[in-house]
Amino acid sequence: MFKHLPVGKKIASIFSCIVALLVAVAFLISAEIDLVRKEIVNLTDSTLPSVAQVEALRYELSTIRTGQYAILTYEDEHQAYQHIERVDRQVLMVNQMLKAYDVTVITDHEQQVFDRFVQTWEVYENSLTRYNQLLNHGKRHEAHQVLAKSLDIYSALDASLSDLRQLNLNFIKKNRISIIQSVDAMLYLALGSILILAVFMIAMNIVLTRSICRPLNMLMAQSNAIASGNLTYQFARNRIGDDELGRLADTSMQMQTDLSSLIKDVSATVTQLSVAIEKVNADRDSQEQKGSALTNECLELDRLAEDLYRADIVQKTQYTRDACNELSQIANSLEKKMQKFRLV
Repeated sequence: MFKHLPVGKKIASIFSCIVALLVAVAFLISAEIDLVRKEIVNLTDSTLPSVAQVEALRYELSTIRTGQYAILTYEDEHQAYQHIERVDRQVLMVNQMLKAYDVTVITDHEQQVFDRFVQTWEVYENSLTRYNQLLNHGKRHEAHQVLAKSLDIYSALDASLSDLRQLNLNFIKKNRISIIQSVDAMLYLALGSILILAVFMIAMNIVLTRSICRPLNMLMAQSNAIASGNLTYQFARNRIGDDELGRLADTSMQMQTDLSSLIKDVSATVTQLSVAIEKVNADRDSQEQKGSALTNECLELDRLAEDLYRADIVQKTQYTRDACNELSQIANSLEKKMQKFRLV
């Protein structure tokens, strides 16, 4: 099918295949770039902010814990109340941070770790409420005991927060691995596409060479043969398709056939002309021979007349009679030959 396509369509089809291959490669690379973009967006907009929020929670919890111990050291109740208000604001801030983090939770495992942290925080927050109530009633000793008993809860809270932090670090690691894999996939895809494109172009070059260059070489060989006078040169017409080159090959073969017929006709005409020329030359030689014989007879007649004048009278008389007879015979013969010569 490809063999019989016009040359323009052959070239257009090959370039169309190359364009289609490039479009497919561009589509695959675009898909990989979208994956990388999603991973980067997930890393920058979700995972890294989550890690930052976990670190901020750790800092706030640590500040709340140290603030609770600091309150017990104040002798001035006014300063103690100010510090209690500061701790309460930090507690509110922690609750807001927990709500904000809850929105960014993606996986079920992360949700479980986060829920465990929230439950532990609620228990610790209840202990803070009890702690503040005792301080408001001036029971610092009981408040200190509540604070000391909440150490285990705080440790559990810190462990849950560490689990949540480790989980986010694992997310970062996964995102990093996914991004590296996507970049490697794009690299391999680009290299593979270049290799495939190179192989495809080499194959198309071979196809074009067989479809265009080889027929042209065959036609050039035929033209050279015709130019050198070889009109019997033949080539494999079936190896050329029915495209422009095929029609050119048919025209060239028809021209070769016409030239051969023309040369045969010219040769036949030249042969006939040579035969006619030889016949004319033969007739001319015959006429020249006849004219030469006539001239000789005339010369003989002149010689006889001269002999008549030189002979004696007696001899002249006898010789004259003989000569007249001979002259009469010659004249008759000459007259017959002249008649034949006129007929020719």
